[in-house]
Amino acid sequence: MKKHLILAALLAALTVTATLSAQTLIGVSPETPAERTARELLAAPTQTRDVLLNQIDDASLRLWNSPDPSAVLVALGPNAAALFADNADFGALVAQFLAAKNDAAGLARLQAIAARTPPVTIHGNGTVTINPTPTPEPE
Repeated sequence: MKKHLILAALLAALTVTATLSAQTLIGVSPETPAERTARELLAAPTQTRDVLLNQIDDASLRLWNSPDPSAVLVALGPNAAALFADNADFGALVAQFLAAKNDAAGLARLQAIAARTPPVTIHGNGTVTINPTPTPEPE
């Protein structure tokens, strides 16, 4: 165990040294703490967008890919309508942000997630039901 720890520490030291040597050889100075913070701040909006889209996608998949989405809606009971309204409001907020940033890929992903939702009826008592799929009439 002690040998593995020493080897890991040695490998880490060699990696840092090799990285610094490579940066020196190609004329790139190591990143300063301020530069690292600036890079992280610039990446934050994209990371936040990805987290939000992943959360929206996960919630949609959990409902619509469940073995029985209708049973999930029944289990939600009178909370289902509020959940649908909250998700619609949140989706609109995310869409507004994506549109303002001209993020076509993010908007396309959000639209694909929304397209997964079948036609539903939101009832006055707060429940939600999936509309029956019309059966095609034989010709």
